[in-house]
Amino acid sequence: MLERRDEARRRVLLGGFVETAAFLPEIACTVRDVSLTGARLRLASGAILPDRVTLRVPIRGETRLGRIVWRDGDAVGVQFENDAGTLANGKALKARDAEIARLQAALVVGPGDAVH
Repeated sequence: MLERRDEARRRVLLGGFVETAAFLPEIACTVRDVSLTGARLRLASGAILPDRVTLRVPIRGETRLGRIVWRDGDAVGVQFENDAGTLANGKALKARDAEIARLQAALVVGPGDAVH
């Protein structure tokens, strides 16, 4: 098999979550191997994922933005975004979710009502 990765992956067995959108529930996953540039995940075989996802690994306190680069049954390959896309402590992700919640609330509020 031809190896196409730039970085060697390490075998791991970590619980994680794939976040697809702020308004959808997280999808539980198992991180099976990982490198600086990507990871192989195991998910329920029927899981539907968009092309870009956020991978959260609570035990390591890591949150990474990534792009789905391959799928094979219940296995998925994720290529991480560059370092600028890394959300090491999740603060940027929380700020994004707060902004989405604020905008959703604004949509629910009627005309002339104040949004706090």
